[in-house]
Amino acid sequence: MKQVTPITTDSEAKILVEMTPQEYLDLLAKNHDQKPRNVVKGLKGLMELFGCSRSKAFTISHADWFRPAVIIRDGKYVSFDEDIALELAAKNSEI
Repeated sequence: MKQVTPITTDSEAKILVEMTPQEYLDLLAKNHDQKPRNVVKGLKGLMELFGCSRSKAFTISHADWFRPAVIIRDGKYVSFDEDIALELAAKNSEI
């Protein structure tokens, strides 16, 4: 039988109950160092970001090139990462 090695470190592979207090604090510190996201919500936020009309914001939010920036799309609401959206818009010629 082939042995599978986990990609995560030992402390990430453990469940919370099995961790020592120091392992838990190290995991919290590591997760705290991650760059926070600049989340923009809704078409209104997209309109303000790109300075466009509501119909253009709707078109952008449903475009294939914009998909990596979307964090949550729940029916009529959309939330996206501002930094990724600006990066994608710079590469795209539709805007």
